[in-house]
Amino acid sequence: ISKVELVDFVKHVYENRKKQAGLGKNRIAKKVAVWGSKGGLGTTLLTSEIGLILSDLKNSSCVIVDHNFSGGDIDTFLGIPDFEKRMVQKGGMTAGMDFSYATSMTRKVNDMLSVLSIESAELNELELKEYIRIFATELAKQNNFILEDLSRSVNSKKDLLYVSQECDIFVLVIEPSVASVREACRLIHELERIGSHRRCILVMNYARTEQT
Repeated sequence: ISKVELVDFVKHVYENRKKQAGLGKNRIAKKVAVWGSKGGLGTTLLTSEIGLILSDLKNSSCVIVDHNFSGGDIDTFLGIPDFEKRMVQKGGMTAGMDFSYATSMTRKVNDMLSVLSIESAELNELELKEYIRIFATELAKQNNFILEDLSRSVNSKKDLLYVSQECDIFVLVIEPSVASVREACRLIHELERIGSHRRCILVMNYARTEQT
């Protein structure tokens, strides 16, 4: 993934938000889903880079939503010391889940960038996804961008449906291998089948060429 490709993409998203164009024009935040065609392609790295560039260079408020509920290395890419995911408990989903509560579940990276990362000893993955989507919806009310970090290892058809319904832009990270390209084609065809009109941007990670 070259810096030129990344910066060009970020500029496009930023200009699109300024014009308030596209399917998310009635919502403050633009939602960008970053999805890996398989694990280990740098999906989290790309999401982190987009968030850092938008917050540092474009002065746009961003929240990175971490969809890895057990482990992950987003703190490493964002340079967050002593990082711990926020703990949620069963029965904690109440009417009081407003913007302030959702903000309390995030961790500041800089003045314009936060990360939402949760875990639970009681809730399963599907329940955690419901929580994090509610938090993301609240956070979208007063931020410029919601960046969804979706690695292939934790994705499902329900995640793809969520992307098709809630996100403005779908960034698909691939590598130059037959398996990765086939998976990318399958995902794009599935989005078309369910009637999604979200813009899809393909990002090629050439750094893994020797491993394919």
